[in-house]
Amino acid sequence: MSTISGSTALSNNQASASNAVFDSINGTTAKTTSENSVTEDRFLKLLVAQMQNQDPLNPMENAEVTSQMAQISTVNGIESLNKTLAKYMEQSSPNRAVNAVGMIGQDVLVNGTKVDWRRDDGPGLRLGLEMPSEADQVKLEVLDQGGVVVNSLNLGRRAAGTHSVVWDGRADSGAVLPDGQYSLRVAATSAGRTVDATTLTAQRVMGVVEATGSDGKPVTQVQTADGQTRAADSVRGIFRPL
Repeated sequence: MSTISGSTALSNNQASASNAVFDSINGTTAKTTSENSVTEDRFLKLLVAQMQNQDPLNPMENAEVTSQMAQISTVNGIESLNKTLAKYMEQSSPNRAVNAVGMIGQDVLVNGTKVDWRRDDGPGLRLGLEMPSEADQVKLEVLDQGGVVVNSLNLGRRAAGTHSVVWDGRADSGAVLPDGQYSLRVAATSAGRTVDATTLTAQRVMGVVEATGSDGKPVTQVQTADGQTRAADSVRGIFRPL
């Protein structure tokens, strides 16, 4: 009987050690791929030891063995999926740059409050705004360098999202304004409450580059005519030049 009791104690110890390995597999202690490999090796060794030292009067059930094997298989499957996904993301990065090439020569809407008006630039300037929610009254104002409103564009009701409008460079009186820099301001309300909105300005895309972000991952950027380089995902709209 003492032999059986000792065997049972050993089996329990092996089971406890095996459970510790399962905790490691499930992410309690496993943090890297190399650690996962070590965990798998330990798991197999402990499983074999557990089976060799099991209580002959109370052997492991087939379902228990199958369950333990399924756990390690699941972890391996997840690890393989993570590697595949990482490779896919690396391969898709160049594709993002190729797709962004289509923006070259086009006007894109980006966050901004300043616009440069030149009477010989064409029919006007494309302006825009972005709203997080619907507004029943939206007004986009153009101000001169002294902060005086020279034109108010009443846009009425607008849904949430990005909207664009063309300003012809004229004041509310209809007079063509002189060349210079102007600023934008938006006022939006819904049922009398202010709706936060962001003004957008149009910039001509001159080129597309691949860079490395602060997190070490590749980032697709667009170079615009104002000399700025912006992340491609900061573009809120793409339009043909006026």
